[in-house]
Amino acid sequence: MTHEKHNNTLPALKQANVPHPGILRRLAAMCYDACLVFALLLIATGLVLPLLTHHTAHINQANPWLQAYLGCIIAVFYLGFWVKRGQTLGMLAWHIVVQDQRGRRLNLTQACVRLLCAAVSLSCFGIGLLWQLFDEDNLSLYDRLSKTELIVQHRSARS
Repeated sequence: MTHEKHNNTLPALKQANVPHPGILRRLAAMCYDACLVFALLLIATGLVLPLLTHHTAHINQANPWLQAYLGCIIAVFYLGFWVKRGQTLGMLAWHIVVQDQRGRRLNLTQACVRLLCAAVSLSCFGIGLLWQLFDEDNLSLYDRLSKTELIVQHRSARS
């Protein structure tokens, strides 16, 4: 029985010298995704609300189980899209694709490293994103740390 090797290269990314998105395009995609994640968190919270209220009208937002649950929802959103499609819905709308430095889709480990680096570097007053303004390759700090990059997907590669 022969096993066919899965080609993990994104078709749009085989071109040389593809441009990296500017900071405004990244921010636009991030805002789009933030709206989607907010809606997803509202739904996820609504699903567990009966378990959290314990016969009272008050929900303890500091509940570590609730925070861990919502953190997992956020992680599954980003990791799922990055590994399966190479882009979130916000990235799709702004024609941005995430890839490793060889032009391949991220595996789960790479996506986890990217997510953790992005969360830490963005929580430090956005330094992870602002890094892009001074980077010679137009990469964010979390791109550098996770050995990934965002590229602008050309029109001919979209389908």
